Amino acid sequence: MTGEERSASGPAAGTPDDPGSAAPRTAGAERLAAATAAMRQHTDRGWEQVRGDVVAAALRAFRPSTPVRAVHGAGSFTVASEVVVTAVRRALEPLRDASADAVRLSTGDDDRLERIAVSVVAAYGSPLLAVADEVRRRTAAALEAVLGAEALGSAAEAVVEVDVHIGGVEVDPRRL
Repeated sequence: MTGEERSASGPAAGTPDDPGSAAPRTAGAERLAAATAAMRQHTDRGWEQVRGDVVAAALRAFRPSTPVRAVHGAGSFTVASEVVVTAVRRALEPLRDASADAVRLSTGDDDRLERIAVSVVAAYGSPLLAVADEVRRRTAAALEAVLGAEALGSAAEAVVEVDVHIGGVEVDPRRL
């Protein structure tokens, strides 16, 4: 490929192709410039039109989520596990001493929530037992709001276990 062919596609500024570039022209840079120019000549212009359709299809795509059984006075219903995870994360957002890192659910054969594990990053110097207790309390409240108190069992016979894992400590509380 000649220099004229490369310049016909217009070299990008600052590339080894660019005459004003201060970059040294090595054999690898020459091959890269030639390959770049060749790709520019053979790019299908139609991809730009398809792109919007592809993005729209991806947004409409079904994302499978584990169903979680919820119960209220009128009967039972199911909630997507992603909804439960989002509710728990939002319930933990106001915490000053911790932030949610990961939320994992475990359901039984009947889709009832059996266990939830919440991993958090805590602020350095914060009392970790108090942080874990607050995470557990807020998580239980979020679960009750989304799934209903009946789905969680009575206080005497708790059906759902809330496990809290302090997975890290952050010195700068602004990064929580």
